[in-house]
Parts: sequence; structure tokens; C-alpha cells
Amino acid sequence: MARLHRAEVAALAGGDAALQEEIRRLRATLTEMEARAGLDAVPAGAHLDSWAGGGSAHGLTTRPTQDFVKRTQLRLGPHDALVTFHLGQFDSYRWIVTRNTFAFDRLPPGPALAAEVEGFANSIKSNAPAAVQEGERLYSELFGGRGKMLENKSNWLLALDDALFRLPLAALPVGRHGNRPLYLVERHATRVIPTVLFLEQAGRPAQPQNGLFLGVGDPVYNRADPRWPETGAAPWASWFAKASNDPLQMPRLIGSGREVEACARIWSRPPSSAVLLEGMDVSYARLEQELKKNPAAVHFAVHVLQPRQAQERGYDQTKPMAHPGEGYLALSLSPSGEPDFLSPAQISAWRARLGLVVLSGCSSASGDVLPATGLMGLTRAWLAAGAEAVAASQWATPDTGGEFFQTFYSRLRSASPAAALQQAQQSMITSGAWCSAPSYWAAYFVIGKD
Repeated sequence: MARLHRAEVAALAGGDAALQEEIRRLRATLTEMEARAGLDAVPAGAHLDSWAGGGSAHGLTTRPTQDFVKRTQLRLGPHDALVTFHLGQFDSYRWIVTRNTFAFDRLPPGPALAAEVEGFANSIKSNAPAAVQEGERLYSELFGGRGKMLENKSNWLLALDDALFRLPLAALPVGRHGNRPLYLVERHATRVIPTVLFLEQAGRPAQPQNGLFLGVGDPVYNRADPRWPETGAAPWASWFAKASNDPLQMPRLIGSGREVEACARIWSRPPSSAVLLEGMDVSYARLEQELKKNPAAVHFAVHVLQPRQAQERGYDQTKPMAHPGEGYLALSLSPSGEPDFLSPAQISAWRARLGLVVLSGCSSASGDVLPATGLMGLTRAWLAAGAEAVAASQWATPDTGGEFFQTFYSRLRSASPAAALQQAQQSMITSGAWCSAPSYWAAYFVIGKD
């Protein structure tokens, strides 16, 4: 991690192709070490040679051994369907596994699917009328052709690849409901899994869902904030000058405080089972301290800053920033007034027994996709730190009082994270209010181990 850290800092200062290749090599090494540490744990004696070779970029063959298929089927419930994708330059593939059946299909080339995914995602984010037709075509290409084998399964486990991590799956139209589209989320609960090998992992007991709630929101992001200790009785002009001189000062997320407080009230009965970090308490030290208590739910309502955004704002390049494809959780200003961030590498180094981690900030699911490994970034980092599941967003979300997540937590007491997310999204769809638009509720998805 230290070598990777140094290489990334050097790359931000202007590195050559050799340095970028060194970063890729170190990241691959770190991924292998995570696997050996248990993140991608495979029981002793499991034969992975059936997934090696075969001439694909991911080292996947189109004919996994019967032994592997049967072991996978034993992990699936009667209402589960596992759908695995590999997108290639010239050919793409799909595997469907249920408790009693197995199917393999060819799909359109990866670049063509990637272009369709980008177009559909953009249409959903802008609530464009073209989204319905684009989504129907994508649904047919990705999930069509197998009839009741998939349609009759209420729980879909999805091992995605490449551009598919940017696909708002919940908003894919699967039919009609009166005068509006019937969305995939209204028929199926979807959960993304990091890799198929997670199904081979000997699962740990789930964290009790009546445990501690840790809420993190409304940090101090600029020195014009009256909570900043140096403001005191300084005039407004002085506060504004301080904020204007630092290009990385960020706007306050006032609604995020209401969000974590409302979610804590729904989760926590009595209130003593919740810890809220707000204002200047949103620091690395306090987070590390509270995570040692192994909370059942950790909710972040903070800015997620991409490294390129930081560079554009003039952030000091001698300070550590993430890999270009990963985001940082923005914490409160440090006591010296400098912006403080929490990187995926720092998160991965923690070891805790966590239940669900919610990242409600904008584009919190951003990250590189590595062959045969899946989505990196903040979601992968929290899984490595010990979370059972992570809920994240694919694009910018509004700073509201957290109405969506209040519904989500009210369902979570009696449902899995994937099912609770499905029910919250369904509630938004049928609300008839502004939040019924897919641009609002389709941004969120759940990625988990179990």
C-alpha cells in the first residue's frame, strides 16, 4: 500500500507510461493480497483451473466444470438466479445459474453494449423519453431469451463486468403498467456480487440488524461555516475571504444532517443505540474509534470527491489522492483548515465486523473495473474492511432530508439490504411525487458478499 501510495502521488505530479504501468501492477498485487487475506476467500481444495485460460481477457472459459456449477447451485436458494457477464471486444457472454438449471449465451460485443449503457444511463439521469425504448432494448439483450428461467426468480445475484457497473439496472423497463413502464425493480430484487467466487466463501454470521447505527453527515467543509472554530465573532466579510482563498472549499450539505438524524431515529430504538458524527466530529480519528464498535449500519451523507475534481480545484498534488478512477469521502476540515479525505486504501486497511455501509453521496460507486475482480473504489474498500453489504449511488444525488433512505431503513428491519432497497425504490415509483422519476431512485444499488 505504501508503494502504491507513492506511485499514485508521483503520477498526479506528472508521470509517464512506465509509472502508470507500475501503478496497475501494484494494484493487481494488492488485489491478490486481499484475496489471500480472505476477501475473495475460496475453501481449500476448490479447483479454479476451470476458470483459467480459455482465451478470454478475464481468463474465463465458456464451459465451467460441472463441479463448480454444482457447488454454485448449492449456494442458491429456490428464488435465486445468478447472472454472470463477461464483455469482450468481439464477443460477450452470459451465464445463468439457478438451483436446478444452467445456461450459457452469447451477447453483442462489449463496445456496442457499453455505448448502449451510456446512452440509457444519460437518458435516465435526464428523464428523457428515449430512456424507455433504449432500456427495453438493453433488457432484451442482457436478460432476454431464457423466459421463465429468469422471470420466475425474485432475487437476482449479478456478477457484472466493465460498463455494466454503470447501468441503472433498477430502471430497465420489463413491460407496461398502465400508462407507464414497468421497471425491473418492481419484479426483482437485485444484488451485485463482487465476483462469483464470493459464493464459494464460507459466510460469517450476519451482523444483527438491531445493533449500533453510526451516522456521518453535515461536515464542516469551509471556513465560512459558523461551526469552524476560528470564525468566532469574525465579520461575514472575513469568513467569505477565508473561503474564497481556498479553491477546495466545498458547500455545506445542510440536508445531510437531517438525513442521518432521521435515519438514526428510524433505525434506533432506543436512541442510545445510535452515534452521530456531525460538524468537526467528522474526522478520521473519530471514525476509526467508532468503527471499532462494529456497528450494524454505517451511513455516510458526505461529499464524494473525484481526484480529477480535486486537481481542477487546485488541490496540492504533493498530498495523497486516490487512483484516478476512485473517489474520496470528504471529511471535515482538519484543525489546520486543510480539507481532509478518506481514501479507499485507508478504508481497506481497517478491519471491523460491519453490517451495511450506505454511501449516499454523489457518484459514490465510481471506481475502476479490473478483469475477473470487479468494481474497485469505495464499495470494494468497505467490503475489504469487513462490511457485509454496501449501498452506493451511480450519479449525483440531491441534498435532501433523506426521504429515500428513511423509507429504506424502515424496510431494512424485516428485509435484506437488496430487498429493502427494492421496496424503497418501489415506494418512490408509486409516490406520484417528484421523487417518482427514475433519475432520483435509480441511482442506488447494493453490492454485497452474502
